[in-house]
Amino acid sequence: MPVKLSREPLYEQAYEAILRMILDGTLVPGTRVTEATLARTLGVSPTPVREAMRKLEHDGLLESNGTGVQIIELRPDDIKQLYVCREALEVVAIERAVEKLGDEDLADLDELLTFAEEAAREGDFLKLVQINTAFHDRLIAAAANPWLMSTIGFVRRPLLLARIQITVDQREVRRILSDHRAILECLKQRDARSVVDAMRRHMRADCSYMCKELPPAARGNPN
Repeated sequence: MPVKLSREPLYEQAYEAILRMILDGTLVPGTRVTEATLARTLGVSPTPVREAMRKLEHDGLLESNGTGVQIIELRPDDIKQLYVCREALEVVAIERAVEKLGDEDLADLDELLTFAEEAAREGDFLKLVQINTAFHDRLIAAAANPWLMSTIGFVRRPLLLARIQITVDQREVRRILSDHRAILECLKQRDARSVVDAMRRHMRADCSYMCKELPPAARGNPN
């Protein structure tokens, strides 16, 4: 049954629909995709799909490999390079956030972390990821720089592909929650240097875990 689209313009509808299929694991890394197949799935003509695929390739989610187009497969070197960019950008964002976040904003962030801890106790990993992403989004939005927000989003999208390939154990969940608590406590103290240090540690631990937990095929190791 075709996926129902309902908003304009059509190529943006197609882009969002294909992106959802990538991020929910319907289209896994390494999967070959064609205009014709995606057009049939979405119930649209190939033209908007072609434009959507160009945008997805520009966003680093699709790649041409000489024999066709496939969902990109990130290797550890890709992840490390993306995290270098992400760390630099989110550090800039959080430096601005220290100055701009009010007490009400900090209370909202505290509540988000409480929800994240509840999701972790319930074993709801999808909800936990959504809340943790919202935590970072709030910090980035506080910088009040739409160009910065857009650029961070561009860097984070490919990393979501790697995240859906790995299994996050309870120890890692506790580490992430602890990192976020540490970041929030530094924000409450209005200590810019400590906030930056906490964010850098968080980014580097994320990167290390993701590289370590990639499936062997994604690491270029057939065994």
